[in-house]
Amino acid sequence: MFDRLLNGPRDRVRSPTDPKRRWVLFLSYLPEWRPSRAGQDAVSNRDTGVFANKAPFPSDWLFSILLFGIIVGVADSSHGFKREFSLTDTSIQHTYAIHERVTFGQAILIAGLAPAVIIIVTGLGWRRSMWDMHNGLLGLFLAVTLTTAVTEVIKVTVGRPRPDLIDSGFKSFPSGHSSFAFSGLGYLSLYLAGKMHLFDRKGHALKAWVCVIPLLGAALIAISRTMGMLYALSHRKMWKLTRITITDYRHHATDVLIGSLLGVLIAYFTYSLYYPPLNSHKAHLPYSPRIPRHVNNNSTALPTADPPSDEDVPARTTITEVEVHHNLATVEPRTEAGGLRSSPNSRALRLPKLSHLFGSRKKSRRPLWIVFGITVAVLVILGAVVGGVVGSRDAADNSQKVAKAGAAAGTSTGGTANGGSGNPGIAVSSGTYTIGAEAGLAKGVIWPTATDANGAPLYPTTTGSAKISMPTLLANASLSCGEDPYDFADPSSLAVRTEHPLLFAASYKWICLQRIVPQDEYMSFWNDTIFLNATRYYAMAPTNYSIDGGLGGSGVLDVAREVQLRIKHWGYAYKMSNDTKWVDRTWLEIQTAAGNSTTGQYFGITGDNWNAIHFLDLAEFTVAFAMAYDWFFDAWTPTQKEAIMWSILELGLKYGYQAYAEPTTAGADYSWWTSVNGNWNCVCSGGMIIGALSIMNEDPTGMAAKVLELAVPNIRDNCAFSPSSDGTWSETANYWYYGTTGHTQAASALLSATGSTQEILTSNPAMVNSSLYHMYVTGMQGLFTYGDTGPNRFTATANGLMFYASQYNIPMYSLFQRDRADAPEPMSMMYYDPQVSGDFWDGLALDHHFENTTDGWVSMRSSWTDTDGTYVAMKAGALLNHQTHGDLDTGDFVLDAVGQRWAGELGDGELLFFYSPGFPQLNPSVLKVITWPPGNLPEKRTEGQNTLLMGGKDQNVEAIPTTTFGSSGDVQTSLVYNCANSSTAYFAANLTSTYNGTSTHRAIRFLNGRKQILLQDEMDVPAEGTQWRMQTNATISMSNGNKTATLELGGQTMIAEIIGTSDAVWGTELPLRLSTDPTLPSGVLSQDQPLPGVTVLTIQIPTGQQTLEVLFNPQWENFNADSFITPPSVAIVDWTVTSHDV
Repeated sequence: MFDRLLNGPRDRVRSPTDPKRRWVLFLSYLPEWRPSRAGQDAVSNRDTGVFANKAPFPSDWLFSILLFGIIVGVADSSHGFKREFSLTDTSIQHTYAIHERVTFGQAILIAGLAPAVIIIVTGLGWRRSMWDMHNGLLGLFLAVTLTTAVTEVIKVTVGRPRPDLIDSGFKSFPSGHSSFAFSGLGYLSLYLAGKMHLFDRKGHALKAWVCVIPLLGAALIAISRTMGMLYALSHRKMWKLTRITITDYRHHATDVLIGSLLGVLIAYFTYSLYYPPLNSHKAHLPYSPRIPRHVNNNSTALPTADPPSDEDVPARTTITEVEVHHNLATVEPRTEAGGLRSSPNSRALRLPKLSHLFGSRKKSRRPLWIVFGITVAVLVILGAVVGGVVGSRDAADNSQKVAKAGAAAGTSTGGTANGGSGNPGIAVSSGTYTIGAEAGLAKGVIWPTATDANGAPLYPTTTGSAKISMPTLLANASLSCGEDPYDFADPSSLAVRTEHPLLFAASYKWICLQRIVPQDEYMSFWNDTIFLNATRYYAMAPTNYSIDGGLGGSGVLDVAREVQLRIKHWGYAYKMSNDTKWVDRTWLEIQTAAGNSTTGQYFGITGDNWNAIHFLDLAEFTVAFAMAYDWFFDAWTPTQKEAIMWSILELGLKYGYQAYAEPTTAGADYSWWTSVNGNWNCVCSGGMIIGALSIMNEDPTGMAAKVLELAVPNIRDNCAFSPSSDGTWSETANYWYYGTTGHTQAASALLSATGSTQEILTSNPAMVNSSLYHMYVTGMQGLFTYGDTGPNRFTATANGLMFYASQYNIPMYSLFQRDRADAPEPMSMMYYDPQVSGDFWDGLALDHHFENTTDGWVSMRSSWTDTDGTYVAMKAGALLNHQTHGDLDTGDFVLDAVGQRWAGELGDGELLFFYSPGFPQLNPSVLKVITWPPGNLPEKRTEGQNTLLMGGKDQNVEAIPTTTFGSSGDVQTSLVYNCANSSTAYFAANLTSTYNGTSTHRAIRFLNGRKQILLQDEMDVPAEGTQWRMQTNATISMSNGNKTATLELGGQTMIAEIIGTSDAVWGTELPLRLSTDPTLPSGVLSQDQPLPGVTVLTIQIPTGQQTLEVLFNPQWENFNADSFITPPSVAIVDWTVTSHDV
């Protein structure tokens, strides 16, 4: 069947070609050489080797190499056109894959080297024809080089953005892999088809398969560049179809399609230059050499496709015959030996006619086979690309979710009673984060299916074959970076590593990350998201110097954090890819943020560009520049390094030194934070530590060493004591983010740079529990957002939990955080240990009482994994002895059930407190009067809380309530955890001192297996009256004589009933200031911030000794009216775990 390929043509002359003629053949393709036509043997002079008459045609080989090098070199070095695009275009928001399925080097091996080897083996091994091998290789070389050159020119001209907008982001169209693959492997298919006479009108199925295989390989290479999935039969779970990702998201489907067609067309074009049509009876032979055959008449003639047979040329042509196989459709004189001589008129290059592929008009019956073959090839291309696109639709939701990474997950606004924990710096937008629950279950582990609007993970409803286990660390050498190989002489000292990078991760860690990232699903997903966000920031203009509330207000804190966010992502991208595009973009940002913009962009007061008066700004800028200096150290020029170093010194560390060493003179206006236990000290001292470490080895002034010696003990004695004795953060649940981010970054930088955390993790034993605090303050529908939520976070995440997990050896912290929406960002890559294993919730108590009197609060829930479950939190701690940011909110609570937050918080405004010299903490006379954004006064006073408002007055700021707690002690032991009917927890607080001696008690508890909630108040209501208040986003309707309030929110319903007090009824109010509130200062602060969608649910409590019981009944899907219980009335003092059993 393959006789022509294996044994050669039946009419082939077997004697070898004369060596002299072989040299003539090959030298005819070299420039400036041509054998003489004087009738003598052009190679007879073996001594001189001189050839007469220089050839007028260029060398095929050298000309192709020269043009290819010039065109590709120019195109590749050109930045090219960059087509405009929209940030909302989801087609360019796909995940960046560091490791391509098929690299271009591999494509060259598959589509270039492999066909060349096959041609060489065929030409020399089976065909035994040097000339056949030569033409085959020359055609292949011309095909791939011409294709590559044309592709590169089109790429830089069109400038289409890639789907991942990374890695030559504007060279998407057409696909170079696709065009190269189809040119090389397409040429091979044509070559094999010719050798095997596939189209000889006899039909050869096996030959067809052999010829199509190279096209299939080209199609697979092309598919790997676009957005598809392959499906394969899996033996798991009864041989189900399993989705296998084989894509790199480097190209759009049209890029691949056009690239593939371009490669096929050029392959056909070049093949036609050197071989006859596939339907020719001599399709297996190359065209004749470009020398006359009489050059060496004594030599054995080469087997070629010329001269044409009698069948191919009309019989009446005697003196001259029309050459139908050559590219040159000219009349040629025929030689005596039967060959065709080259004539001067035959030198002009003309395009091959399509009819040549199908033969002469007389043979019009043959094209059917050719058309069929071409149709099959085109269908393979179209089917592969379309199949890939169709296959990707199953993963479209996930692709779009990842594409939204970097968008704001929420913002801090006052228009909600849900107290959202917004974070514009979160890497993945809300409701999108997922690494694939099904894939996790297949591996025997539980991964989230997605995240909700609050960044909480949504877990599957079944464990499948997954094994539930306690949090632990499983030693795995393939996922471990091992010990730091650097030899620190004395880790307890502040001697700094003498090499860069030294911040957060040394060189060995970066090398390790490149190895382990592809092996761990979490890290791989985070890595892709980080690159996606880095690309988005790359396309943005340098950060604008926008002042918020004046330089002494919030200053340029958002600006500083945005600059840091960008540089952090670009630095990571550079260290992982070594792509200098990140260096160039970072330098532009650095120049601008140092006040040296090349476009004249304003960036602050010269010499104080980073705004020392609001020292947080300066500290965040310092961290940004330190990261740029250290992570890009090997890429900066000496001039750039020096410029960044002096910026850190003059705009950052100089002011830090003044704050520490000269607090009453030079640093008097901005040194107050050096003695504060809260986020200010963590961020400011942390920034000084990181800035000093980054330039310690190059600083010629010694300032870095001085600042480091002052900053380390300062953060150890202040920031480290931000948590109370039970782990509660001294400010609020939101300011925990800023404080722990500053704390962990400082500790991590010290660990990598000095070999020790310098005791800033251990000076306060309660710091180990600050992560536990964060876990319990996180409810089903977001944080228990009492107090202020603070400004935009940008760089502040909860990923410090991963660092604490490794340092305190508590894997639960890392397992909890890795499933959250803010996990994908550069610091998590430094902190996370992929050897962690288990389920964070296994064996974790549902309830926790934080009992120190400074804070005094409780967290109670029905599950850790069901966001539709119940969550109740209430606080009753002291209002003083916090850094600031608190509300007058003793007795305040939140309530989550059936996927909604029914009782929420209004505390989303960031406050600017004013102090008086006589009151070092908070002065009640000015507390909550001045706020920013303007007029958040109602949200901050007692009237803006979910508590009791007695006589329209604020609570006593100096009160110290006491609390009690009881629980059935439930711990979660399964993914889908159902509480027993006896499961409960309660929290009670004595608020008498809060209301200036008026007897007041408040308590809250679960009923009916944590499906119902009872809130009970006992008080002596004064003559001026007391109002029960709850802020909600629900729509409220009344019934049963206003004893029943029906709340509807998000398609869910909850019924609130008043029981116990006959005269109490429900009412509603708008969230407006009371007429008795103090008058706000004139000017911009004289207007209250609007709170659209918020309603205050109220109860006016009659005067006298009263007991008010409110029963909350969420309308569960599987509950009916008979499922709810009416609890017995029990005095708060008599509450126990079993006191309300029915």
